[in-house]
Amino acid sequence: MDIYITGIDYQKAGIENREFFSFTKSSAAQAMQKALSLSGADGCVLLSTCNRTELWLSGSPALSPYLTLCRLKKIPPQQGDALFIHRCGTQAVQHLFELSCGLKSQIFGEDQIISQVKQALFLSREAGCAGTVLEKLFQFAITASKRVKSEVFRSSARPSAAASAIALLREQKGSLSGLRCLVVGSGEVGKEAARLLLQEGCLVSITQRQMHSQPTEMPAGCRVIPYAGRYQELSHSSVIISATLSPHYTLRKEEVLPFLQQPSYTFLDLAVPRDIDPELAQLPNITCYNMDDLEFSPWKKQQDQQRVQALSILQPYEEEFIRWYAFRPYLPLVNSVGKEISKDLLNRLQPSLSHTSLSDAQRRDLQSAIETAACKAANKRLFSLRDSLDPSYWSACFSALQGKSSQTAPLFSHPVGEWKAPVFPLFLPLREKQAVLFGGGAVSLRRVQTLLSFSCDITVVSPELCPELKTIVQNGRVHWISRPYQDGDCKTASLVAACTDCRQVNHQIAEECYRENIPVSVADRKEECTFFFPAVVQEEGVVLGISSHGVNHRLVSRVAEQIRSLKSSIFLQERGSTTYEKND
Repeated sequence: MDIYITGIDYQKAGIENREFFSFTKSSAAQAMQKALSLSGADGCVLLSTCNRTELWLSGSPALSPYLTLCRLKKIPPQQGDALFIHRCGTQAVQHLFELSCGLKSQIFGEDQIISQVKQALFLSREAGCAGTVLEKLFQFAITASKRVKSEVFRSSARPSAAASAIALLREQKGSLSGLRCLVVGSGEVGKEAARLLLQEGCLVSITQRQMHSQPTEMPAGCRVIPYAGRYQELSHSSVIISATLSPHYTLRKEEVLPFLQQPSYTFLDLAVPRDIDPELAQLPNITCYNMDDLEFSPWKKQQDQQRVQALSILQPYEEEFIRWYAFRPYLPLVNSVGKEISKDLLNRLQPSLSHTSLSDAQRRDLQSAIETAACKAANKRLFSLRDSLDPSYWSACFSALQGKSSQTAPLFSHPVGEWKAPVFPLFLPLREKQAVLFGGGAVSLRRVQTLLSFSCDITVVSPELCPELKTIVQNGRVHWISRPYQDGDCKTASLVAACTDCRQVNHQIAEECYRENIPVSVADRKEECTFFFPAVVQEEGVVLGISSHGVNHRLVSRVAEQIRSLKSSIFLQERGSTTYEKND
């Protein structure tokens, strides 16, 4: 599944790094168009919120989303690598579904994220960047998230950035009644903050830009002031909350200083990029908070149950999208079969039509209507195959309907856990042979460590590597291609290991190796393996390989460890013996 995402969020990056990688609405469209041009992808969506920035690409991009994002921000890839997460295929799909309904938000279950996802899709669509796959994926995620919002979160009191900010104020100051407060920004967050402050008994002023073509409805009881008058209002306010979409500071230190007349001030910045100049925190009478300072623990007790409920709702939608994606290559076959059926029907009706009293124009219109109706009816039945048959049989069915012989039985047809005979332990020389491994995690590391003893040329293809693999690469013992798998990567290999965390990618690698007759080991699906990586024990020219043909890894490890514990004594005895027996 050619869907890729690179993201930076609050879990791995502080607000300074997040705001560097953030995009405003005005810059996002241009950035997506440039990302498509740089990467060669079929589709692109850029999601930028206060908690995260994510770049989504579909197709077979020449550059990973991470490398593309680095080029957009004009930084070397090494500079931000540790701050980003990378996902592809089904894991990317799951990530978007969970993100869209607030399961991955700093504020669990927040309302705003679904609107932000919708806005990201809208901007991408308007810029002509979404593409068919991402358009469909985001639509599925939005639909599923609406249902989660309705069935899981609507009946419960959920936190928000504004609510958490007020809770923080209450914790620091006790009663808030009578406090004069200034809210900068009349968007949803700003208006919510104003409403909550009013409920606490505060005297609230809120700014409104005069450029709005239509007046914004403000919370009843607020004093509305022009945005330009925000500094003058500081002289009367002790609490200032700013929540705008401005790419620049709304409150600068040098402009704030002349208006500071209260004994102490509390500034709360609910925006990313930040609205409030962080240098204000250096002043002795000012306390500053931002999004990273907010605490949401009072609501954590109910989150586990809500997460389970939400995931159960999301799963059918995820499966439906994955099925839709898998069926895309068969759409031309559906159309072809539908047209053949409609033509056959017309041929059968032609004698009857020729004897009617219709004019030539009427007859053509009738034939066109019959052809369209027949094609739609056929397509409806053909699409039912998608929903009723296992995907491995789709191609065979359509080929049969076209009257063609089919070789579309599953490439790897062993039922899971069922092998007709034990695997044969074949020992091959690998010196100067090329081994290609896909994936940069723990499994790939173990495969590399096994192969290093056999003098082969090892290449790892992965957008990122675990620290241990990076060290091996830096020592010059392994080659690294920093990008996702691309079709054709396996052609020069003598053996291949598919060790990515993406099921679809591993399957694509296995299919290529099968076509090219290249031995392949697939980490997450033993029925797709044409060989298994054994546990290896070496000593003084003797090589032992231990395997359970992918069934019981724990047993294999235990047997290997037992052999290793015995090998020293065995070889010592052998070296001390004067009599040797020949064994084949």
